[in-house]
Amino acid sequence: MGGKHSSVAESLNDKNYDGADYLVDPDIAHGPLFNRKCTDMLCVLLLWVCLGSYAWTAHFAYTNGQPDKLLRPVNGDGQLCGAGALAAYPNLYYLLRTADRSPRAVCVDKCPLEIATPFKCHGTSRVKPADCENRNYYVGYGTIRVLKRFCLPDPDKLPKGFDDDAFDNIIGSFGLDDVQEIAEDIVEGKYAFVITFWTCVGVTLVYALMMYFLAGVLVWLSVIASGAGIFALAYVLQRHIRKNKGKKKTKNVDRTHVYIQYTVYALYGVGVAFFVALCCLYKNIAISIAVLKTASMIVMRNIRVLFMPFCAGALLVLWTSTWIYGFILLVSCGKITQPTLGGQYKDIALTDELKYMLWFQAFAFFWVMEFIQAVFQYIVIVGVCTWYFTSTQDTRGQFSLLKGVWWSLRYNQGSLAFGSLLLAVVWILRLVFEFIDK
Repeated sequence: MGGKHSSVAESLNDKNYDGADYLVDPDIAHGPLFNRKCTDMLCVLLLWVCLGSYAWTAHFAYTNGQPDKLLRPVNGDGQLCGAGALAAYPNLYYLLRTADRSPRAVCVDKCPLEIATPFKCHGTSRVKPADCENRNYYVGYGTIRVLKRFCLPDPDKLPKGFDDDAFDNIIGSFGLDDVQEIAEDIVEGKYAFVITFWTCVGVTLVYALMMYFLAGVLVWLSVIASGAGIFALAYVLQRHIRKNKGKKKTKNVDRTHVYIQYTVYALYGVGVAFFVALCCLYKNIAISIAVLKTASMIVMRNIRVLFMPFCAGALLVLWTSTWIYGFILLVSCGKITQPTLGGQYKDIALTDELKYMLWFQAFAFFWVMEFIQAVFQYIVIVGVCTWYFTSTQDTRGQFSLLKGVWWSLRYNQGSLAFGSLLLAVVWILRLVFEFIDK
């Protein structure tokens, strides 16, 4: 190869070799391989078997699940609010008796949004329906309706003299302390979420613009600033030692100064080595800058690539929501014992078969989640590769996302399934260790 070059390896290791006689496979000379074949068919089969098995468990859960028994609140007698004879009373409210401020769980027709809002209750063995209409029997308070079933106290609509202990007792009785806190945080921070989202989009565009026009300047400034930071830290430590020199010191302080001095020497050595390596790697850094500029060019010339993470996120939200619904249905297939005396924590007895099905659903969730992410990453990869090899100074290049979709499902579904399978196994192992730890 090239006369004096005895092998491909020697040619590529020669810094003066220009690659003029290097033979490239004609199938990939102008971009990704177009004559493609299916890969890892065994993983494709496993993935579809997993999806089919998941569909069977979901059907089982839908057929045998008892979501009402699991999700509906119960009154002080263990009766489900909004079910059977209590169909007209779907909401749970804690009646706070005036006499002792003790909460009584009752099912009501509506949540009282204000302190004086009237309501009707079904009553229990400890509370009569007429007691809910007697304002002298209980202390009224405004509520927030959560999950269309729970009347949680509104901190801004509590009566005067309503002490914190009574409030905590009511919230604790629901067993939804964290839910209320999360709901309040979301409501109060909704504008912050929107601003943060669009800020991230804006920063991404600004970063791409800066990389496109100032990649070299930014990279070299960052690299040099990192080295200068090492010397600056050494200087600060050395100055600290000189400032305390001559002062009265204990043995421990003296020993600490010795360690600091050694650290200063080490930092100076690291700083020198850093800049020596910087000089040696000058060409490599220049190549990295060119890669960054190319990446930013792809983003700026194909803005639609920025929507890919949002599409992936929307699909992941859809899959996660569907999975959570099915998982809850499957859990509700167990034997559910309703609490009494106003508590909302329900005891669920699961058979071994249900436990295995729940673990399988968890595994399927992670596998599909990782597979979705892998597919969208592959789509972007295909688009970038095709653009890179078809882009010239005269043409913008072809950035095809649909081609990536077709290739991912038609040819490389198995490879993507295999990689996502490995990640799903890791996720399950983490869950197992977390479960053992607790």
